[in-house]
Amino acid sequence: PITNEPLPKTYYDFLYADMFGDWWRRFRMGEAKIVEFLSDQEQLQAFIRSLVVDDFSRSEEGLKQCHGAALSCLVLTGDAIKPKLIQNKKLLNELVSLVQSNAGREHTLRFFRDTLEAMIESHPEEMTTYFEENPQMLNILLRNINAGNVF
Repeated sequence: PITNEPLPKTYYDFLYADMFGDWWRRFRMGEAKIVEFLSDQEQLQAFIRSLVVDDFSRSEEGLKQCHGAALSCLVLTGDAIKPKLIQNKKLLNELVSLVQSNAGREHTLRFFRDTLEAMIESHPEEMTTYFEENPQMLNILLRNINAGNVF
């Protein structure tokens, strides 16, 4: 059952909360209040930026960044979140632009690939329209296809 636990204050609070706790359970169920919080522009932007892994190593910080990126990808590809992200062209532009600025970072590019692939598979018409209306973004993806051997 869903509780009346207050919403997290930040994406970070949500991201690193117990995945079997109330917030993540509400997210997986598509509960409106948590989805509204997570799909707020500021929160979505933070999740997108969390896909970037600066330190891919076995250090504590490196492992934390990879874990955060994987969880951010999970949130961004959630069924209730994808449509909200797809409707926000500014955030889609930021997502694709980060692919360009992270060319060569194989692990980071994998998280971007997984996110974009999920959006294209679930919403092909909307994503096709986005790339038709924003050919420069498609060009960014095409130029960076081989950068991390992931696309």
